[in-house]
Amino acid sequence: MVIDIRNLTTYYDSQKVLDDISFKIRKNRITSVIGPSGCGKTTLLMTLSGLVNKVPHFSMQGEIEYRKKTFTKDNLGELIGRTGFVFQQPLAFPLSIEKNMIFATKYAGIEKSERERIAVEKLKEVNLWEEVKDNLKMKASRLSGGQQQRLCIARALTMYPDVLLLDEPCSALDVKNTAIIEKMLVELKKDYTIIVVTHNLSQAKRISDEIVFVNEGKIVESGTCAGIFNDPVEQETKDYLSGNFG
Repeated sequence: MVIDIRNLTTYYDSQKVLDDISFKIRKNRITSVIGPSGCGKTTLLMTLSGLVNKVPHFSMQGEIEYRKKTFTKDNLGELIGRTGFVFQQPLAFPLSIEKNMIFATKYAGIEKSERERIAVEKLKEVNLWEEVKDNLKMKASRLSGGQQQRLCIARALTMYPDVLLLDEPCSALDVKNTAIIEKMLVELKKDYTIIVVTHNLSQAKRISDEIVFVNEGKIVESGTCAGIFNDPVEQETKDYLSGNFG
C-alpha cells in the first residue's frame, strides 16, 4: 500500500464533491478512476496531489496517509511536489525542451550536471529522448500533442516521485499517440505507482490493474480490473459499464 485514503470528504464552499471516500492504492499498480463527468474524479486526483489546497474555498475532512505520513486539512499543502501530477491538456512551459526538463530540479537547487543527467534519464523513461535529443533548445510548443504530453510526464518525474497522477492524459490525443502513452504507462509501473482518471473505459480495461468507480462523489465499487469489468457486483456499476448513463 502506497496511499491510504480514509473518510475523505471535500467541499468547494458548501458544495460537497467527495463524500466519505476510503480506499487504498497499491504499489506498482495502475489504478484507473472511472465515472461520469462531474462525479469528483479530478477533485480526488488534485486532493492526492495537494494542489487543490491552492483552490479558493476548498475544504476537506478525513485524511490521506502517504509514505507513512498522515495529511489532513491542516497540512495538505505539504503534499505538493511529493507526487507527480499531469493535467488533461499538455501543459508544456513556453520554454525550450531542455528548460522544461530542468525547471523543477533547478528550482530545487540541484547542480547543473545532475539536472542534465536527470533530464536525459526521464526523457528516456517516456521514450522521448531519441525523438528530441538533437533539438533540446527547440521550443517545446513545436512538439506534437503526444510528444508534449510525454514531455509533461517526463518533467513530472524529474523530482523522483513514487506516485504519478494523470488526469485524462490521452483525451486530447489521437489513437496513435494514445497507444504510445498507454504502452509507456504499462512500462513505467515497474518503477512508479500510477493513478489515472479516464472516461475511456476501453483504455481503463487495457492498462489497469485496479479500478475505482466513482459516482456522485461516492465510491460505488472498486476491485481488480478483471473483476470490475467481467463480474461487477453493484447494479450501478453494471449500468455504467453498459453505457446506460454517464
